[in-house]
Amino acid sequence: MVYKLCDKFAKGGYGTPLKGREAIAAASRVVIDIGEKATGLRANGQISISYAATILEQVHALCAAGKTVVVVHSGQQGAKQSLEAIAKQLSLEGVEMCVTAGDLSSEATAKPVGQTIGELLGKTSFLVVQGPAGLSPQIAKAASAELLIMVAAGGTISEEARAGADSLQQSGTPVVVVDDAVADGILQVAAGQGAGTLIAAPAAAADGSAGGAKAADARATAIAARNASRQLQALPTSSRQAVLERVAKALEAAEEEIMAANAKDVELGEKAGIDAALMQRLKLKPEKIKQLAVGVRAIAQQEEPIRKPLSAMEIADGLVLERVTAPIGVCLIIFEARPDALPQIASLAIRSGNGLLLKGGKEATNSNACLHRIITQALAPDVDAALINLVTTREGVDQLLALDDVIDLVIPRGSNSLVRYIQTHTKIPVLGHADGICHVYVDPSADMQKARSICIDSKVDYPAACNALEKILVHKDLASDGRLDQLVSALQAENITVHRGDVCPATATALSSSLPLAPSPRHEYGSLDLTIEVVGSIDEAIDHLHKYGSGHTECIIAEDTAAADHFLKKVDSACVFHNVSTRFSDGFRFGLGAEVGISTSRIHARGPVGVEGLLTTRWLLRGHGQVCAKDKGVSYTHKKLPLNN
Repeated sequence: MVYKLCDKFAKGGYGTPLKGREAIAAASRVVIDIGEKATGLRANGQISISYAATILEQVHALCAAGKTVVVVHSGQQGAKQSLEAIAKQLSLEGVEMCVTAGDLSSEATAKPVGQTIGELLGKTSFLVVQGPAGLSPQIAKAASAELLIMVAAGGTISEEARAGADSLQQSGTPVVVVDDAVADGILQVAAGQGAGTLIAAPAAAADGSAGGAKAADARATAIAARNASRQLQALPTSSRQAVLERVAKALEAAEEEIMAANAKDVELGEKAGIDAALMQRLKLKPEKIKQLAVGVRAIAQQEEPIRKPLSAMEIADGLVLERVTAPIGVCLIIFEARPDALPQIASLAIRSGNGLLLKGGKEATNSNACLHRIITQALAPDVDAALINLVTTREGVDQLLALDDVIDLVIPRGSNSLVRYIQTHTKIPVLGHADGICHVYVDPSADMQKARSICIDSKVDYPAACNALEKILVHKDLASDGRLDQLVSALQAENITVHRGDVCPATATALSSSLPLAPSPRHEYGSLDLTIEVVGSIDEAIDHLHKYGSGHTECIIAEDTAAADHFLKKVDSACVFHNVSTRFSDGFRFGLGAEVGISTSRIHARGPVGVEGLLTTRWLLRGHGQVCAKDKGVSYTHKKLPLNN
């Protein structure tokens, strides 16, 4: 692993430094704070061998590239032994020294510390400093460091450390806080890539507060994304298609790298004991990466979405009005433990000309960081990498949610609690769905072989998906002739746990009391569980799903076309199907190439949201000097004109 990292870093494998991070990539003396409360620590506070190895493998790569490195730790149990053991394995020769708070209490006392560090680094490229927690900025200043990288759990540091980092940044030394779950986060930062959070000096805030500085960081990120999006919009169709082709090729070429990053996330998830549904979303497979590349290419080949004429009208002689499509602007997308969502969303943003701010679930930290780097590198040389920014902390999201003047749309993809939180903590328009409670209604005219096949596929194909079946509504006639029992048996044979509902009166007598009771009438399982209710008519089924559903996807299984038409006309959901699995409710399957999410909103976009859902419209009016003058002398014609494609 270490030799691959050294080789990759030395050969510029991380790509050209991002705009604004050139000085970081050029830094020759780097201080790395390995974190007082890192996830690499054991429960007893002892630093683990594996965590020490992750840090020192990256230090070895930096030293091999000609940089001098100071690693700072706060004396965690076993730190000295673990670091020494790994350094020996890597043939990384270094020196250790200790400093106290008193040593760094003033410029006068810190000066000798800096001189000692300088002398030691004149003899070796690697130094370990043990000092009080939170004082790495002072150590970096004393050492005349050109970069401080603070490695911390979740990318969050203490207020004491933040104050020191602010002061150091203000003096001209860049400070980047990086999540310790990103396997090669240190190297990404040192290469000038977008990993971690670049701390801005407190002076950036109008009120001089640290909170204001963080808000300034968020605002600058959003504005940079908007500027990059305008750069993207100015490109011809062929150039934007070429960018997407580079993204597709990069995904295919980096399959092994992506799978390795995802394996780290899966391993951490297993250790953390995340639930089965979340784990299913987290795992990537080689087939999925290939499918992602296919989806990216499909998006590239779609017709030009920007400036597409929708209507044209002569409103008066020589006065022509056009309505054309336009990008929304800057979108903030928040998604949980779905690393495959990142390239899908990014490709849609590239095709539609939108800037993008992404926040993935912490469970997929390594996968997201890897995919983000691959995609942003593929943007060059046509588009600034600031077009797509990866937010790594919850705090960063909260700062962005306050920026309703520079962010145009928020799309949360995840749990009910996530969506509700976003909806109640921002003034920015929110597009998405809080629940995915999908129904299948089995009509008396249903072909039961189709019914069994559709119900099983709708649940088993991907139980954790938002378009998975959660409740079956069965007409009472199927209970009286045994077809309901056959359906229940078929479901159970596929290891589906059937729960009996308690809303519809007919259910109590039609289903066995031995079946477990449903948790609630409106419940999203996300697992191999579903609810069955028995209804007296098609209209009772429609009323039931309107009351207890989420407006996502509903299906009728029927051979009676009149009943099917009645259901399709009456059901008020984003997607309404006849005799097909609810799993077809998907942007890729709808031919959208990919989807940024599924919306149950009634405004702007509904159902799977592809490129068109990321567009708005503009009015273009062309004349030759006309003025209103209270409409005197203006003869309005309002004549429709043919579209000029």
